[in-house]
Amino acid sequence: MPRALGAIKDQAQDPLVRVVEIAMQGFAKASEPGAFLVDNFPVLRCTPEWLLPGGGFKAIARRMRRELDEMYDLPYAFVKKEMEAGRARPSFISSYLEEKRIPTPADEELIKAAAASLYSGGADTTPSSMTAFILAMTLWPQIQTRAQAELDVVLGPSSSWTRLPTFADRARLPYINAIVLEVLRWNPAVPLGLAHRVTQDDVYHGCFIPKGTVVWANIWSMLQDPGVFPDPEVFRPERYLDADGNLRELERYEDPSIIGFGFGRRICPGMFFAMNSIFIGIATMLCVFNITKAKDENGEEIVPEVDFQGFISHPAPFKCEIAPRSEETATLIRRAAGQV
Repeated sequence: MPRALGAIKDQAQDPLVRVVEIAMQGFAKASEPGAFLVDNFPVLRCTPEWLLPGGGFKAIARRMRRELDEMYDLPYAFVKKEMEAGRARPSFISSYLEEKRIPTPADEELIKAAAASLYSGGADTTPSSMTAFILAMTLWPQIQTRAQAELDVVLGPSSSWTRLPTFADRARLPYINAIVLEVLRWNPAVPLGLAHRVTQDDVYHGCFIPKGTVVWANIWSMLQDPGVFPDPEVFRPERYLDADGNLRELERYEDPSIIGFGFGRRICPGMFFAMNSIFIGIATMLCVFNITKAKDENGEEIVPEVDFQGFISHPAPFKCEIAPRSEETATLIRRAAGQV
């Protein structure tokens, strides 16, 4: 693992990061269709906990609620303590508290929920997309080469680089924007979206759906439709470009940035934040790193298997090599990390 990435592993032990990871694991489990028998047989809610083995779903729900409360309370308490000690860094919570000065209990609940949602909303889904991107670059190196060539045109020769890509560069990076769209299509972070409940009787393709039915939008199936996306298993950013290499105007049914974030009142409220995070993450990695296949003990390349798993979809663990593109980019990485 490159030195610049080593710090990320250390940061994963941060208690504030860990508390969100644990809470999001509970969220993903609770969101799986049919994960608990009570989802299909609501009458089980009336069962005394002592009759359920180990407390059953009620004990699990109580633990998940405790983990959720910790995700709300711990970061808020940490910022308040830092502010009282005069060493707080500017943050969403500190700005709000400075504005309110004497927050009411209702204010505190609002800021806890808002801050927790800002971080947790992308704590699992954005890494899902970024890991899928790394897997795609490992399997299709020619895409990486073309994207890096586009970056080199915008930023100039790597020997003269003084900065990383920014959002101001986005309009001049159509191919990288296309990679972002293809990441969202190839591995939608939440393949079934969130549960919806039908508010009135409905009929879909001759199938009667009574009021109150819980339904799931099969986002994965929509984004893997070969009638819309030929060879859907192939990672192909060119799908979204016109003959001149510019992003073309997409219809709603072929736009992963619309389909991939859900529908109706339960559409992801952080969709634009997520798109921006994925874009800048991909552009930065392509700018400074080469992603290649790892080799086994015999020097043979290891070809990763494409296997996505989980309610929040992540690639199964795979091996690859990530290294700075040059000494200049290595220096740029260290500078951005504050090491030089």
